[in-house]
Amino acid sequence: TPFPNIEPAVERILDAIRKKEMICVWGDFDVDGQTSTTVLVQTLRALGADVVYYIPIRGKESHGVHIESLKPIIDNGAKLIVTCDTGITAHEAIDYANSRGADVVITDHHDLGETLPNAKAIINPKLLPEGHPLRNLAGVGVAYKLAEALLDGGRRTEDGLRSEDLLDLVALGLIADVALLRGETRSL
Repeated sequence: TPFPNIEPAVERILDAIRKKEMICVWGDFDVDGQTSTTVLVQTLRALGADVVYYIPIRGKESHGVHIESLKPIIDNGAKLIVTCDTGITAHEAIDYANSRGADVVITDHHDLGETLPNAKAIINPKLLPEGHPLRNLAGVGVAYKLAEALLDGGRRTEDGLRSEDLLDLVALGLIADVALLRGETRSL
């Protein structure tokens, strides 16, 4: 796989689908965050997941994962939180989720802090070596790589969704986030 940590993320998501656990996709309010959220929600629904999503309200919450918004989601039964375009510095919120018995998979493209949060898996192009062709991906590109890994294992989807069906959303998110269009990012 091109991305470190994509396999444990796929395993945890497929396990949640098998066990019929509720999955919450936690996005961001910009175009990159909204297209990322849509890519993952559409993919998870096609795979038969019990999925909800949450996008913070810009004026009230700002960016990131906030415990006060996460609490009701976990109270309502979410056992797995999958972030898109956010979460790489959300140490407290992820520790809180873990303490409540919910796992977190992070997909994000923002710069890494000094330490990484205690998530089940972290998929972030900044973990790749300098000069790697995937290092410029915006959040939607990272979400797409996860969706691709989930779909391209030849898993049957309820609606025949293929990873290439998501590329309109990927293009929109990459352009809106002004991602550097070089290599893989340009081809997407």
